[in-house]
Amino acid sequence: MSAKPKTAALVSSNGFPTIKINGGMLLVGRSPECDVIVDSRKISRRHCCLALLKERLYVRDLGSTNGCWKQGERDDDFSVKEGEEFAIGDANYRFQWEHPSEVVMAPGSKRRDSERDHGPHTLPEGSSGRPSPESSDPFVPLAGLA
Repeated sequence: MSAKPKTAALVSSNGFPTIKINGGMLLVGRSPECDVIVDSRKISRRHCCLALLKERLYVRDLGSTNGCWKQGERDDDFSVKEGEEFAIGDANYRFQWEHPSEVVMAPGSKRRDSERDHGPHTLPEGSSGRPSPESSDPFVPLAGLA
């Protein structure tokens, strides 16, 4: 019997929806193509990628206008460990391993149709989270994940 993979959550400190991550890579942005849709004018259509690997979350900005931020400085490629905070555009998040009683969706958050089957902001089993081949943006793997 294999062990159940760890699930992580990005908990917002300023009213954005909690993002659950259970492996793979997630594309974050305003576009309906994204795995995680964040409704903010400060979030680009394809803003960043998130990848959960071992005990860290890796964040890669995809050339967004308002960037990703760690420790108050704009950074295009970084990792965070449990308890650390960072920002995607104007959405502030704290990375934590999920404890079901502590993780809730923010009031008024929107869910995509696919979330009815897979929970808020999780990937369907077998999905890589990568943009589709029809996407106009080329896929670039996160540094250091090989």
